[in-house]
Amino acid sequence: MSKSKVRVTTAHHPRYSYSRAVAVATAAFIAAGCAAPKPPPPLPVYPPVPESAVRQLGHLPSTPYDKLEIVTIEAEAGAQYLSALRDARQSAASKGGNAMILVEDKIFRDRTNGRHGIVRRTIYWVVHLK
Repeated sequence: MSKSKVRVTTAHHPRYSYSRAVAVATAAFIAAGCAAPKPPPPLPVYPPVPESAVRQLGHLPSTPYDKLEIVTIEAEAGAQYLSALRDARQSAASKGGNAMILVEDKIFRDRTNGRHGIVRRTIYWVVHLK
C-alpha cells in the first residue's frame, strides 16, 4: 500500500482562519458601503412669484411649508444691507418662495482694511407656504 501525502486545511489552521476572517470583514464593509441610505427626494419646483408676494416672517408659520434654500446676508448696515436684502427677495421670488423666515439676525463690529464698520448678518429660510 502506498502512502500519499494529502494536505488538509481545516478551520483550525491559523492561516485559513485569518484569511477567512479578512474575507468576511471585507464583504461586510462592502455590503455596508452599498447599503447607503437613499438620498432625500428632490424638492418640488414652484413657479416664480412677484417680489411683492414674498413675506418676511419673524417666526415659523403654523401652516405647512417646503424649505427651498437658506440665504445668508452679511453686509455693512445701511444701504449695502438693504441692497443685499432686495437681491435675496428677488432670488426667493424667482425660485417660487413666497416667504422668508428669519432664523438669525446679528449686528457686530468688523475691522476691514484698517477701518471699523458695523456689519449685519441675517440668515433666512426661503420657503413656499402651502
